[in-house]
Amino acid sequence: MATDSTVIDVEKTLANLTVPQKVKLLAGLGWWHTEPVPEAGIQPIRMSDGPNGVRGTRFFNGVPSSCFPSSTGLGSSFDIDLAEQVGKALADECIAKSLYSRNLSRQSKKVAATIKHFAANDQEYQRFSIDSVVSERALREIYLKPFQIAMKKSNPIAFMTAYNRVNGTHASEHPWLLQKVLREEWGFKGLVMSDWTGVYSTTESIKAGVDLEMPGPTIVRGAALERALTGEKIFIEDINERVRKV
Repeated sequence: MATDSTVIDVEKTLANLTVPQKVKLLAGLGWWHTEPVPEAGIQPIRMSDGPNGVRGTRFFNGVPSSCFPSSTGLGSSFDIDLAEQVGKALADECIAKSLYSRNLSRQSKKVAATIKHFAANDQEYQRFSIDSVVSERALREIYLKPFQIAMKKSNPIAFMTAYNRVNGTHASEHPWLLQKVLREEWGFKGLVMSDWTGVYSTTESIKAGVDLEMPGPTIVRGAALERALTGEKIFIEDINERVRKV
């Protein structure tokens, strides 16, 4: 993700934002960027994907990238040094495509990795609606454990929710996953974004803890979120908490 070199005071900036500006920040601008608020000193963040090669900001006929083995393949090698080398090479490609932040001190080469897809996203059949029915013990010991290890070892800046349901509730509307486990138990302080087109609600996703709907233009936030605020289905404190993470 890329930003300019300006450091902003989050709380001071938040206090000076209007409600429409706050709402604007909670969804993307196009496929690969967040919304800027230039008058408040908030610049857009550039994103990309492709753990086996950095896509850039075009799906077709983009700048060529190296093609690396999938994460599953790398993990199967149990070669930690090799995985680290691949990560650094991916970071170099991100930098070449302006996907970095000059302010980012927590990740190597100032490129932020997003941990995904949280959680129990283990099949692609009916990927937007499938329900992963899993006991809490199995969730904690098997499906959440890799995320917990990554959280503990790497201090990631962002998590991405999965498309699927977990025990009847979509991951992007799941307060137990996003608030109780991720933020309260594991102490995650960063941003939670949706997978692309993976937000299915306005109020529920905000209250569950999804800070950023991607991509833009928004489908379930924007005017719909302002209407929910007017009807007190959601409150400004809920919006402020999401904006704060962005």
